[in-house]
Amino acid sequence: MTREEQLKYCSICKNQKFKMNIGIVCRLTDNIADFEDSCENYEEDTDLINRLHRKKVSIDSKTAKTSKRFVNYIIDSIAISILYFLLLYVLGIIFIKINPEILNSLLNDYQYLNDLLIIFVMLGYYFLFESFNGRTIGKYITKTTVVDKEGGKPVVKMIFIRTICRLIPFEPLSYLGEGNLGWHDTLSKTTTIDK
Repeated sequence: MTREEQLKYCSICKNQKFKMNIGIVCRLTDNIADFEDSCENYEEDTDLINRLHRKKVSIDSKTAKTSKRFVNYIIDSIAISILYFLLLYVLGIIFIKINPEILNSLLNDYQYLNDLLIIFVMLGYYFLFESFNGRTIGKYITKTTVVDKEGGKPVVKMIFIRTICRLIPFEPLSYLGEGNLGWHDTLSKTTTIDK
């Protein structure tokens, strides 16, 4: 049994405690779980399960509506476009000062650099805004924020996965499914809720 599978039991056991440097450990042994199939000391903590369930229902009830998320997408797309054109403008000035012929060559022969630049700006925009405060410009305007499945601030790894998933083709169409969640939500175990 893997550590993750063991934690499914340990995280709702009455005999669990938390150690800062290790995580969830057994209160009886003061160590991480070492059982294979089942733990003989396992006692289900129904109060904890009920609290976790209430928290989950609370997060689900606050999930931002598809219309707000669409507005976020439009506003963020405009912000990304403005940042992209500002970056192009600055790079254009730099290249004109250095060597104007390089600029013509880049514009005519290296279209893939332009595509990479827009991807870089988009990924940087989402990653920086969401990892620092869970909100992009669109989310500020619509009063929404990104949280993990427990309602807390997502860790940087979650935001990184969330950001990379935005590159999946047709990802914006994933909202048309059930639950107002896109692939970048489900794959990163995050969601967008009303603030």
